[in-house]
Amino acid sequence: MFIYFTSSVHFFKHFLRDLFLNFPNSKDSQIAAFVDDLANMFAGYDLQMLVNMVNSMLSILVKWFLSNDLQINKAKTKYMILGKHNEILKSLSLKLELEEIEQVTEFRYLGIMLDSKLNWNSHITFLNQKLKKCCFLFRVVKNDVSKKNLLVLYYAYFYSHLKYGITSWGSSPKIENILRTQKRCLRIM
Repeated sequence: MFIYFTSSVHFFKHFLRDLFLNFPNSKDSQIAAFVDDLANMFAGYDLQMLVNMVNSMLSILVKWFLSNDLQINKAKTKYMILGKHNEILKSLSLKLELEEIEQVTEFRYLGIMLDSKLNWNSHITFLNQKLKKCCFLFRVVKNDVSKKNLLVLYYAYFYSHLKYGITSWGSSPKIENILRTQKRCLRIM
């Protein structure tokens, strides 16, 4: 379950502290927050109990947001079921203020594409497209800048994207695509 909301950054740390005091993590649900992105993760074996728990937590969250003059961006609020059996769970009904929340099979959270099977294929495809754009940048500027500046550009634009979140997706079998793009980029330099 991913919930995205917007608020003033100045008082944000006070809101987060209050949020975690009111909604402590448990073995069945956890809240993860970074700046103004909030992810709510639920786990359970009984589907109906899980749906009830999520809908209950959503109504409590809505009340908390309203009492703190914050808004949940309903257009960006999505949920995703992780695991092998997600095709069975298509009929899930999660609601946010009487509106049905859209179920997705992949979602971008903090720059990493998560998919429902956690096989990282969508993230590697997304990252590979981004890295290919960096290769194009190097091809365009390689004759106009020194080797030293090309190396600075490589670390700023290519390597930073490559390293971000690699501990999560780096063991994927599709990493060969990324390595090919990296070799192509290094040959351009």
